Amino acid sequence: MGTEFFTNRDQPPYYDHGVGIMTPWGLLLSPQARIAAIVSSGGVQDYDPMELQDKMVPTLADGLKRARSGMGDIVLVRGNHAESVSAAGGLTNLVPGTKIIGLQDPTTGLGPTFTWTDDVTWAVDDANVAFQGLDFQMNGADDITTGITVTAINCHILDCNFNTGTGASLDCDIAVSASAAADGLVFARNKSRQSGGTTSNVLAIGATDDVLVRDNDLQIIGAAAGDGVIAVTGAATNLRILRNLLCQYHASSTTAILLSDAASTGVIADNDCAILDNGVAAATGVNLGASSLVRCFRNECCDEPIKSGVLSPVVCAS
Repeated sequence: MGTEFFTNRDQPPYYDHGVGIMTPWGLLLSPQARIAAIVSSGGVQDYDPMELQDKMVPTLADGLKRARSGMGDIVLVRGNHAESVSAAGGLTNLVPGTKIIGLQDPTTGLGPTFTWTDDVTWAVDDANVAFQGLDFQMNGADDITTGITVTAINCHILDCNFNTGTGASLDCDIAVSASAAADGLVFARNKSRQSGGTTSNVLAIGATDDVLVRDNDLQIIGAAAGDGVIAVTGAATNLRILRNLLCQYHASSTTAILLSDAASTGVIADNDCAILDNGVAAATGVNLGASSLVRCFRNECCDEPIKSGVLSPVVCAS
């Protein structure tokens, strides 16, 4: 599950994140973890033990009702669960500390799937919540403005799959937006793909603090050549963007990581950027506003086929 394979510099991980340990035989949780509900649109299946049947609910909203605020309760979402996202209040019952975990690999078509069928937004406005192993199909309506908006601290989005578009009338502008209140956001080991339509950003980050974006495999067809797969729109502090594979496939794309002209601080390191505009690769791929204060290490950009990338941005003069 996820994109942990993408650590091409053979470095030990700086961070480790996850609600539990996913194995081929099941999910290992800490002793104090409480499973509040199991979400399954297919209902009870043959041979389900009674202790599972008592926790089974048909929708995520129903499952969230059973979680206790601030207790770190877990809502499991069964593989092959399918649910439409057609109302903006889909996370109304979310409470602080809730962990929502899918039980199948979301990149295989067997994972729990949430399909946006209208221009609505999931609002994550409770602290310390996590989404792990979910399949977000943000291609069920025309010009979905923002799929998920995070406005609370310490949200984790891990090991999820994003489909941001399959056609001109079936696409999403921004998959995940983090406001200035989303300090401590972790966006890790996610995958995104797009086969049609246009998307501005998979992740748009505001003037937040201590945001970590790592080990993702993300691809979009940009609405504009200068759209960043990851975009920082304000003066984010202590930013970390590490070890991501980023592809921007607008016909003349120039950007994979975009920082606005603001005094952002932090580190951008070990990212690989694929763009289509055959220009000066060292001056594209990672595009930083003139007021940016971040430091960069070992980022590469490739803007031509059958060639290797070069360092981007350019190397320090001395």
